[in-house]
Amino acid sequence: MQRDKNGSTSFAPHIMISLLMHLALFVLIPWFSRFVRKPSTFKRPQTFQLVQLPVQKSRPPRIRQSPQKAPAIKKPRAKAPVKTRKPARAKPEPRPKPQPQNENLKELEKLLGDVPVPSRLTSLSRLNIPWYLIPLRSKIESFWRPAIENEKLSVTVHFTILRSGALGEVAVRKTSGNKSLDMQAVNAVRRAAPFAKLPPTVKENRLELAITFYPIRK
Repeated sequence: MQRDKNGSTSFAPHIMISLLMHLALFVLIPWFSRFVRKPSTFKRPQTFQLVQLPVQKSRPPRIRQSPQKAPAIKKPRAKAPVKTRKPARAKPEPRPKPQPQNENLKELEKLLGDVPVPSRLTSLSRLNIPWYLIPLRSKIESFWRPAIENEKLSVTVHFTILRSGALGEVAVRKTSGNKSLDMQAVNAVRRAAPFAKLPPTVKENRLELAITFYPIRK
C-alpha cells in the first residue's frame, strides 16, 4: 500500500490487479483451452444388437365351408274343421214317480196269488217287515222236502222267534190229515233255526209267525 503525501492510503493498484485476474480467468483461460484440448464427442453405448429374422412365407387363410342346409319342406296347412251344428237335444221325458213300497208289495202278492208256491209266511202281530220275513221264509223252504206232491193239501205251523234269533215254541195249528207230512213241516222249521236277530222295529222280545206249507216241489 502506498501512501500519498498527505499520509492516506490509495486502493487503485489493488483494483487493477483484481481486474486483470478476473479477465484472465474468464476470457484468456477459456480461449486458450480451445487450442490445447480437443472437444470430445459423446458416444452412446450399444445396449442391444439388431438381429435380422428369416422371412416366413405367409400361408393363404383357410376358408371354412359351412354345411349346406337341406331345403325346408313346406308342410301343407291343415284345413280348419268345418263346424257342424249339433242337433238339438230332445227333452227327456219325466220319470214316473216311485210308488210306495207297500203298494208294490200288494201288487206283487196279487201277481203271485195264483202261482203255486211251497209255503206262505205271515206275521201274527201284523208287522210290515218284508226285509226280514222274505229271507227267513227262503231259509225254511230250503229244508221243506215233502215225500208226496198234492196241491190240495196244506199244513200250517205256528212258531216263535226270540230277540236273539233263537227258536221258541213250534206247533201244528192246522193239520193236513197226513201225520208224516205234518212232521216234515215241523222239522223244516226246527232245522232252519237259529234265525237272524229281530229287527229294531219289533218292540216285543219275541215274534210270532205262521207258515203254511204246500206239498209242491220246486
